[in-house]
Amino acid sequence: MITLDPLTHIYRDSAGVQVPGVTGILKGAGLIDDRFFDEYSRDRGSLVHQACAMYDRDDLDMDTLDPVLAPYVSGWIKFRKESGFVPALIESIVFNEQYFYAGTLDRTGNMNGQEYILDIKSGAAQPWTAAQLAAYSACLWSNGRKRGAVELRDDGTYKLTEYKDRNDLQIFLSALAIVNWKRNNKIGER
Repeated sequence: MITLDPLTHIYRDSAGVQVPGVTGILKGAGLIDDRFFDEYSRDRGSLVHQACAMYDRDDLDMDTLDPVLAPYVSGWIKFRKESGFVPALIESIVFNEQYFYAGTLDRTGNMNGQEYILDIKSGAAQPWTAAQLAAYSACLWSNGRKRGAVELRDDGTYKLTEYKDRNDLQIFLSALAIVNWKRNNKIGER
């Protein structure tokens, strides 16, 4: 069983051993440039995720939703209605035993008769999102599934970006190898 400490964002296995996280791996390999993320955007993104999860679990009262978050959630609702997406897993921790990494995926589900894994973004999806989703997918399925990012916008609209490059998992595994190599050689430790 894998657990996540919500304050430190550290994953641990049942023996208490720290398990590298997908986002940390991508960042540690230099694929995520977080210079443009500020605390406000990060917090807003977390709250949008929570609100969308509550909606998907039929536990959201839109009348009590913060007006800043409302258009993003409206975009998610619009996406759900227009695409027919039906969630299966919602904000679920996943683990890849073979490569020893974990992460928290946003959604899996069915859309147009196809199984999808989706990442919800309250900003623009970045190129590394493709590798992130490939990593999550490899925790669940050996042959992958359709992958996409749903960008929710502050005007109540959304944009779905699908990722089809079969090399995305290899990019992630290369990032994992780099991070492991850096850790084993004590590069970047302070």
